[in-house]
Amino acid sequence: MDFDQYEALTLADILEDGVPMLVSDTPDTTTYLVRNGNVVRTVAYHKTVASVMAANASEAAEFSRTSKLGENVKVASMPMSVYLDLHAQGIVQDKAEYKKWLNNSDNAWARVNNLRV
Repeated sequence: MDFDQYEALTLADILEDGVPMLVSDTPDTTTYLVRNGNVVRTVAYHKTVASVMAANASEAAEFSRTSKLGENVKVASMPMSVYLDLHAQGIVQDKAEYKKWLNNSDNAWARVNNLRV
């Protein structure tokens, strides 16, 4: 096998712009790589609420209050069905109610850090 031919490959040769490339598909998540120009993102679609909860718990465990935080700090992650339910109830549109929902200990499963909103 001639490996020299692979040394000349560019990102554009491997991953088409805007076309998702399947990386893994497990019972809980499907993960893709998506290129937008010179930026490649990993996109994970959770198939179960349990997988979202596990991913959130893992992210929360890695969160450090003492590290430098940027302007935008991710505070939660939830399945689209939960978000749409909150939207239908008018909670998402009301900033105070949404903050109250996010800070409620019953909804801690959706949080990815321990900061108050």
